[in-house]
Amino acid sequence: MKVVRLNREKKLKNDAWAKWGQLYQSRLSAQHYSKHLLARFFLRWKGRLAGVDAVEEIGETLAQVHDTRRVLKFWHTWRRASALRAKENLLVERVVLRVMNDAMVMWKKRMYVLSVFGSP
Repeated sequence: MKVVRLNREKKLKNDAWAKWGQLYQSRLSAQHYSKHLLARFFLRWKGRLAGVDAVEEIGETLAQVHDTRRVLKFWHTWRRASALRAKENLLVERVVLRVMNDAMVMWKKRMYVLSVFGSP
């Protein structure tokens, strides 16, 4: 009876140890899986964050290019307008001189007519 009881206790101990070993292995496996899952998702998050930074950098570069193009466009527009203003001022000055010359010619003709024919 004692032998049967010892065998039964030995079997219970072995079963308990086997159960404990299985649970321990299961817990280690779960920890290992969680650790690798965390590492995998951390790397994925890090990659996406790098992608967001890259997109922001591209956006800033694009904005700089856009601003540069806009500044160049305004510069060329201003230069064209400035050249047109200079040409317009020159043309106005020539017209004023022509009108003044015509007025002087008319005045000289009238003075000549008055001097030749006398005052009326």
